[in-house]
Amino acid sequence: MESNWKKRYSFRLTENDLELYNYLEQLPNNKRSETIRSLLKLAYKQIHDGDIQQFHKSLLNELATIKEMQLNVLEKIEKGIVLDKRENGDREDEISERAVADTADAFLASFGVEVD
Repeated sequence: MESNWKKRYSFRLTENDLELYNYLEQLPNNKRSETIRSLLKLAYKQIHDGDIQQFHKSLLNELATIKEMQLNVLEKIEKGIVLDKRENGDREDEISERAVADTADAFLASFGVEVD
């Protein structure tokens, strides 16, 4: 496996890099390049992992949306079933109210009272 290790990269700190400058200045001269490489690898890994984390976050958001949609559908189904039961219950209530009225009329009629 042959790599192009002859390629060198260099950069200069700017006035905005005072913290980085102070950090590097406290290191021994022979450790600065190694430290810069380590920091660059860490930054690359963080950026790469950040992309993966963003993908996972968007995937979880999509799953949450699907779950919410499913819950809404289930809620609508349950309400539909309840509506059917309520309709049947209303019919039973109507029958019960009619039966009560008929019974009351029959009771009153037995005493000679007629209700129109």
